[in-house]
Amino acid sequence: MLTFVALSLACTSDPGVPAGEQPPDFVLVDVNPASPSYMLEVSPRDKLDQASAWYFGHST
Repeated sequence: MLTFVALSLACTSDPGVPAGEQPPDFVLVDVNPASPSYMLEVSPRDKLDQASAWYFGHST
């Protein structure tokens, strides 16, 4: 639990983004067949008032 809190706090401040500004936006296609937005483009801006987690996985 402590590790999660430490990682969460470490991820909140990006030295490349000035205070008060949002980082650049991006769009990905939702490839989860169980998701209501399956095969639609989704963005962090779609979830601004909700808790969300983003995972960028890679497999070979």
